[in-house]
Amino acid sequence: MEITTIVYGVLAICVILVLTTLVMEYQERKKAGLTQSDETPEVNPTPEKSSVVEEVKEEPKPTRKPRAKKEPKFNPKAVDRDKDGVIQEGTKFERPVEQRNEVPKKPTRRGRPKRANGKKETKAGNSKK
Repeated sequence: MEITTIVYGVLAICVILVLTTLVMEYQERKKAGLTQSDETPEVNPTPEKSSVVEEVKEEPKPTRKPRAKKEPKFNPKAVDRDKDGVIQEGTKFERPVEQRNEVPKKPTRRGRPKRANGKKETKAGNSKK
């Protein structure tokens, strides 16, 4: 036997199996009273615009729940950036700007510490003359 005859035999068996399953499905559907027209909806090749709109309206779209707006918090260090005399505008904490008499901090010196009188400090008892 040649390989081609074996291949043709296997293909013939596969075709027979597929055909028998299709026939069995058809008989089961016929007993249940279903036909092919019941399963597939009618398709209109040129649908009207109104029917398309109705189809879209019928399908509910998933919607997000809107998030609740966060309540603004009280800011004790609020700054009046627009210089209109009111801070935290548009909130329940809106208030006039308080006059503060704060003294600005003295800038700190960065780098090496200063020397006293321009001389280098030495350890006690080891002074140079």
